[in-house]
Amino acid sequence: MTKHRLCVAVLLVFAASLASLAGDDKDKDKKQIKDAERLLGVWIMVKGEVGDRSIVDASEPLDEWTFDKDSIIAKHRGKTYAKNRLNYEIDPKATPRNIDLEFDGKKIFLGIYEFDGDRLRICYNMKKRPRQFASDEDSDPRSVLMEFKKK
Repeated sequence: MTKHRLCVAVLLVFAASLASLAGDDKDKDKKQIKDAERLLGVWIMVKGEVGDRSIVDASEPLDEWTFDKDSIIAKHRGKTYAKNRLNYEIDPKATPRNIDLEFDGKKIFLGIYEFDGDRLRICYNMKKRPRQFASDEDSDPRSVLMEFKKK
């Protein structure tokens, strides 16, 4: 193979690699848009745990989280309070997918999330991002695990 053909071949491989990387970025951007759209709306908490303790009381109205494009309004025991607004940011490219929650303009909760049909699971912690969806005795006792069903 001549030097000229070799140079052309190397350039074609390089161009194909760049095109592949650009395609990956587009796929990741589509995933972010898809997750952001999927979060929108009202989610009813059907399960909540801190450590081995349930935070869902069957005798009370179930908590609701209403997601808009960058914030969540949390309804607790049937009531909405001004302080129950959270800002959130997602990273669906991470494994597991990341969600960061800002409460009252200062506290950051580091979390992970996943969809399973019409269900959404979120696990978060104030100190460190959980690596798995658990709030049992083997996980960090400060981790909160919640499961929601789309309303």
